[in-house]
Amino acid sequence: MYATAINQLELLVRRCADLTERAFGQINLGLQNQKRWLVAAGTLLLLQVLLVGTHVAWMDEWQALQIALQSPTLPALFANLRYEGHPALWYLLLRLLGLLLPYMWVLAVAQFMVALAMQATILFASPFQRFERLLIGGSYFILFEFGTLSRGMGLGAFLTVAFFAAHWRALTWLILALLPNVDALFGMISIVGILITKKDGRFSWLGAGLWALGSLFAAWTVFPAADVKPTLEVPVPFTGLVHSIVSFGPLFIPLHTYAGHLKWGGILPWNLSIGSGLIFLAFAFHQTRKTRLHLLLLAGFIVAVLLFRVFIYPLSVRHLALIPLLLILLKWRELRIGGTLEPLFRMWLLVIALAGAAVSAISFQRPFDRIPEVADYIANNGLQDKHWVSYPDSMAAGVFGILDREAHTLGKGCTQSFLRWDYRNDYQELNELDAAFKQVSRDYGRYYLVTSYALERHMTVPLQRIAHFSAGYDGRPYYLYIVAPQLRESNRQPPKCEPVRIHLSEATLLR
Repeated sequence: MYATAINQLELLVRRCADLTERAFGQINLGLQNQKRWLVAAGTLLLLQVLLVGTHVAWMDEWQALQIALQSPTLPALFANLRYEGHPALWYLLLRLLGLLLPYMWVLAVAQFMVALAMQATILFASPFQRFERLLIGGSYFILFEFGTLSRGMGLGAFLTVAFFAAHWRALTWLILALLPNVDALFGMISIVGILITKKDGRFSWLGAGLWALGSLFAAWTVFPAADVKPTLEVPVPFTGLVHSIVSFGPLFIPLHTYAGHLKWGGILPWNLSIGSGLIFLAFAFHQTRKTRLHLLLLAGFIVAVLLFRVFIYPLSVRHLALIPLLLILLKWRELRIGGTLEPLFRMWLLVIALAGAAVSAISFQRPFDRIPEVADYIANNGLQDKHWVSYPDSMAAGVFGILDREAHTLGKGCTQSFLRWDYRNDYQELNELDAAFKQVSRDYGRYYLVTSYALERHMTVPLQRIAHFSAGYDGRPYYLYIVAPQLRESNRQPPKCEPVRIHLSEATLLR
């Protein structure tokens, strides 16, 4: 009986493989027509433009923009980055664009540049057949994670794609020198790139020196300040390892859920995610088995990411998306050196492209974040100059970025726009948070609160809810309260936090 089931499964796999090969062959044959191909490629590029143009930036995107533009000088920018853990390349690009554009345009313009360049490279410079190029460009990872969200990871993904497409040796080494200046994970990918250049006979000691200088500069920019506080605690190693395997689940089937709802950054239910994660690892190693270098490079990168996640920083699912990106690009190189794609890989491309289509539909149906709606409510009701407290601290990013104002940080006792991670609110109990709210009311009277929690049933300090905005695709709801409404507003204002920040509207040369 067991043998019969195995035989039936093998027969089913063969039939699926045959069907996949025939379908891909027919579609690729149709796409040989240049007009059809240009229409298909243009449609994908238009979809990418629409996704970027309609995307609502969330906290992390605003944090980077505010650091880039509100740091009064370049030395101040580099000083602020010592609290971020990210090198300077993305911030410098945002700062350059911020000199030339209104600050509300900067993130979208930067992402347009990155996403369209990455899509064009895949569509017109990759060795895949045309339908496969469309599936890769339309995949969840390329279309949304790296192509729509305006973060440094998108820039790093484009540079990684450009490395595999580059033929000019000088350009290859310039890209490798830039990669560590995006993120530590892209620094790891740059090492993968160096090993590939060695194998391909493109190694250069001059290029290696340039890469070393770029890496040293990146390390200098992220060297932590003495008073930096990590935003997330690293779990014990075993727990971190289990969480890592669970987080691999959405790499095979890129559907993000939380508590039974679709939510960006979440995972599949635990039992499905563990199984899917293990299947992805087996699939990835199976797909690179024919080229020993590729198998070793992918395995080494996965191990490095696991070690980083377990011992240094608890990376989220979005960071792990670099693993399937590397797998796709190793298959790119395999085709370049005469290899072929297997039906199973093509079937996976179809799965991740369907996930890209699903997330596109979600993005057009509801906003990624509610930040603009919250900011509009505050401005339309004349509340932008009131005393606002943000809890968690990160709730201020974006909302008060649009308003070009600052919010009071609990416990720190001062106002700030972007966050400097030299302080962390560790309220372990609700009564501690309640006491903090009461202290602010004693010091300043009535004030306003923006939070992601419905707090009125859990606090003894009087709270009057004035607005609620349901969560976007990122899962962050917004609640606006008047705290201690029975008190008068004070004329006193909290001091501004260090370091000095300029207004976003002052950053552009066009003012």
